[in-house]
Amino acid sequence: MNFPTTARGLSRQEPLELFQISDIVTQLSPSMNTCLSSGISNSDCQVKSIHTLGPRFTSSHLAAIELMRRADCELAVELHETFDDILRLRPSGDVSSVLALVPSAYAGANNFFMSERTELIGCVCIDTPPYHLAWQRGRRNPFLDEASEVSIATHPAPINLIRRLLGEDIRYRTVCYNSTVLSAIAANRGETDAALCNLDTINTYGMACSPDGISINMTWNLFVVVLA
Repeated sequence: MNFPTTARGLSRQEPLELFQISDIVTQLSPSMNTCLSSGISNSDCQVKSIHTLGPRFTSSHLAAIELMRRADCELAVELHETFDDILRLRPSGDVSSVLALVPSAYAGANNFFMSERTELIGCVCIDTPPYHLAWQRGRRNPFLDEASEVSIATHPAPINLIRRLLGEDIRYRTVCYNSTVLSAIAANRGETDAALCNLDTINTYGMACSPDGISINMTWNLFVVVLA
């Protein structure tokens, strides 16, 4: 599915009102598998924001928007350079807890599952937009030259999609970035020949792309993170 890129979660710059965790769980229960312990759900834990990987239009960002749409919550969506940056957040004002949305495909997800400062609220299935191989518009398709090795910018998580999209005959090497959006930016700057990125990112940056794409049937894990 392609979920809508709405103003909610995109234009918000400041945290909104505090939400009780138990209320959020109640609103999310119809659309996700919740497993919050009674310790958190019965506490006075409140949050203002949901945190995930940026920049804007990463699949994680779009999944956070979709999750808030399903829960009908006006939480601010805060974006980070890496997922682990969320675990390094410090309390600010009346904010001592945040929500973190982490995809199961993220290799470092165990840091969230094992941390003493996190608790899993639940998981939800949200398909990513289709992933395509993309390159700077106006440039010749780099995959047409079978004699050359093509450099492809990518985040490590969806890297296995590249061979599925290319087949066996094209030689390539990967250059890893912190997100597929940064990968797209790198390809547009000429740092690599192409990038693996989702269709929303491709449209945002006006890139050319391969005709076939692959969506990922992804599960996303929602955590409460107690800031320290």
